[in-house]
Amino acid sequence: MKKTRAVFVAAVAILFYCFSLSAAMAKDEAVKINNASKVVKEIAAIPKRKIPPVLLNDASAIIVVPKASKRDFMISGASAGGVLLVHNEKGAWSSPVFISISGGSLGWQVVAEPLDIILIFKDRKNLDALMKGKLTINAKIAIESGWLGPNLKGATSKELKAEIASYLLSHGKLVENTTLAGTTIIIDAVANDFYYAKSKVDVSDIVSGKVVKLTDEVKALQKLLSDYAATK
Repeated sequence: MKKTRAVFVAAVAILFYCFSLSAAMAKDEAVKINNASKVVKEIAAIPKRKIPPVLLNDASAIIVVPKASKRDFMISGASAGGVLLVHNEKGAWSSPVFISISGGSLGWQVVAEPLDIILIFKDRKNLDALMKGKLTINAKIAIESGWLGPNLKGATSKELKAEIASYLLSHGKLVENTTLAGTTIIIDAVANDFYYAKSKVDVSDIVSGKVVKLTDEVKALQKLLSDYAATK
């Protein structure tokens, strides 16, 4: 009898621990979304040298990684977490997919910490590869520092050669002459499961809207991106 009771108490304790852990991790991801919104606001506030809105308007997706550190990239097994939002044909932004990014060389000798990273995907090719689980930025992928300014000086985003445009900010200021070559972006399945409270949630279901969680922080980030892309 005592043994049965002990097993029951242990099981309850484990369930309580798992529930507490899930709530804590979901809260951490909510903070990550809020921090991504702060990054977008900082970009929008940069005079004359911000990301051209037309580039975002024509994008297939955006990744925002807030507050990355040197440790996240230079220590084996470490990574920085961020969010991926997909831009559909109707101009709406999906719910966030959580990702992690690691490896590569960002030229940390000229970059102060923390570092905010923005990656704008022009087409679906690399996005589709990432949605399968992982994307390594190598020589086969045309990634370069993105264009700056209120417009593209007569060019449309479709005429730009880069498949992925990268923007790095340190303390609210854009950092140039850095590279993301060699970095790996991975879908953070654990974070997605915890945030959406669903076991083995499929990335395509989040992107398509089959799995949604329209919290205040999600709606705020989606609105910021939509408003920014619509800026003339």
